[in-house]
Amino acid sequence: MTYIADILLEFFSPLSKEKVWVMSENDNYTKRVRDWVVVKEAVRQIKFDLDTNASTWQNLFMTDKMWHPSLMNSKIVERSGKRGAHWHEEEHPPETAPMDCVRALAIYAITRPNKALGFGYATGQDFQPDNLYTSAIGSFSIYTTLDKFDNNTNTATMNFWMFNAMTKRSFGTKRSADFKLCGMKSQYMWWNWVEVVDWNSGIMRSTMGWR
Repeated sequence: MTYIADILLEFFSPLSKEKVWVMSENDNYTKRVRDWVVVKEAVRQIKFDLDTNASTWQNLFMTDKMWHPSLMNSKIVERSGKRGAHWHEEEHPPETAPMDCVRALAIYAITRPNKALGFGYATGQDFQPDNLYTSAIGSFSIYTTLDKFDNNTNTATMNFWMFNAMTKRSFGTKRSADFKLCGMKSQYMWWNWVEVVDWNSGIMRSTMGWR
């Protein structure tokens, strides 16, 4: 299980190191992310794109089973986007500005006094509010591919990879100056989950025409 305090502790530590965090659909953080209204709306839009551009998805966005997140491709994705996937980007969702994260982090720090860096250790039992998880993300991208496209059952298996880079630059130059003793090395976060969509169940419109 991944807790936001784990990531923030690594980011703010004086000995901070670049790290890739890969979270499956059963991970604590992924469950919180999928319940975020901003992500729910993004997924709805992605499904609608599949609905209206099925042939494009079949030709260009089939899953590459060899691909997996790494430190190297995380840096590439941050700059240019993951190729071979449908790319949906969310810029500065509400309540994800650097100060929103700082406020949520301050609340967490108060609940964990006398611990490392004032933030405490992430045990899974600390009070880590939902807005701390979401405000720490800020802008993000979702890269979606098709694991399977079944003409017989009229279903498609969609593979979602949501990506965010927590960097000194994204945290804000002015705010970063307040943490000059902190390492603030980039933390690359990937959340992954799979959904099977079937328009017969009402998830997709009946105009897909996949038969």
